[in-house]
Amino acid sequence: MITYDEKHKVLDYEEEAKKFFNSIGYKVPEEYLDFLKENGTGLFPEPGLYDGLMEVGVFYSFSIENDLDDIHNIINVNKELQANQRISNNIVAFAETADSHNIFCLVLNGPLEGKVLLLGDDNLVLMNEYTASDLDEKEDVIDGSFSEFVSKLG
Repeated sequence: MITYDEKHKVLDYEEEAKKFFNSIGYKVPEEYLDFLKENGTGLFPEPGLYDGLMEVGVFYSFSIENDLDDIHNIINVNKELQANQRISNNIVAFAETADSHNIFCLVLNGPLEGKVLLLGDDNLVLMNEYTASDLDEKEDVIDGSFSEFVSKLG
């Protein structure tokens, strides 16, 4: 179980997942939905040190229609990343490091579906019809699944 220094409002995540699908057109992975139901979202998770290397600063609020003025709202963050052409709509950013220089993303569709990517200050996640060979799997793909990502939090 993950605790937070500052927890976001607890929501009906099943309902939010339906709204997400209706809004974005992609389903969130069940393992991510299960994580939300069990842990919620918030600032400075504990445990929150990813793979002994990076401190996770926030799991974005998974609120699709509420709290849209919150800078840590998953919809706001992803709209900004898409507007800046850093990610496509089949990728969802779900968390960022405490220094805000790295963003953890889930691939919702395509050849890397279900994998977790690390989006740093200096790299882009490819748009549209990317292929797995377009990404450097040693750098960009950090985990084979969301569950694998969570298992590396210590």
